[in-house]
Formats: sequence, structure tokens, C-alpha cells
Amino acid sequence: MPIVHAYRRKGPHTVELFGALCHFTANAEGKQVCNVPEGPGLDLLMEITEGYRLLTAQEALASVAEREPDAPLLDVSPFIITFEGEDGHEKTVDLRKAQRPELLQIMTDNDMPNPHPNSKDETLREKIVAFMAGSA
Repeated sequence: MPIVHAYRRKGPHTVELFGALCHFTANAEGKQVCNVPEGPGLDLLMEITEGYRLLTAQEALASVAEREPDAPLLDVSPFIITFEGEDGHEKTVDLRKAQRPELLQIMTDNDMPNPHPNSKDETLREKIVAFMAGSA
């Protein structure tokens, strides 16, 4: 799920989007953020450009690094991707643990452009996240 930053907000708040409640709370940097499910609610928030934006992968990682050690990472890391597999079951891929061959295979499977041969693995991870978020 994309992490949305309500950048004009100074305090926590809740937004109702098509019957779902999205609770924006402060991350370690004091930014009001929320994991918003992909779909019409996210699309609606992204249309309000003066109030909401997607948190970049680097910003999200900084937030994860500063969280309490026992805090769950699944809800804040953009590098953990959950999707429905071919067998119909939910699958999770942690790009932070994926090695270069796995990253290249993910890019190939999703018809992404071939990366430059000298691209760092971190660059590949960021390109995959941007592609999955629809911003690439």
C-alpha cells in the first residue's frame, strides 16, 4: 500500500474514503502519514495535490529506520509488496532481501525496461517500487 503524507497537517486526523477510515498519524519525522489501500480512495487523495502526496521510498525507509524495534514493518515499508499469486493466494515479497537475479526477474515479469548494467541493487528496488505504485 502506498504511504500518503498529509503535508499540510500538523496533527493526527482521519479521512473517510468510500466507507474506509484512513488514520493519519505522525511518523518518526513528525509527518502525518497513512497506508492507503490502492483504489478510488487513493486516487481521490492524489487529486487533492495541495494537501496530499505519496511518501517517497527514501522518506518511508527513513521512517522505518527510526521506528521502535518491535514495531511491525509490513505496514510502513514500500519495499514489501503484497499481491495475489497465480494460485489465488496472497503472496508477499520483501525487496530489501531480494538479490539482483530476483530483482531482474521481477522487472522482466512485469515488462519493465531493462536497467543499465551498472545499476545498483538499491536503484532496481526503487524502480520496482515506483513501477508498482504507478509513478514510473
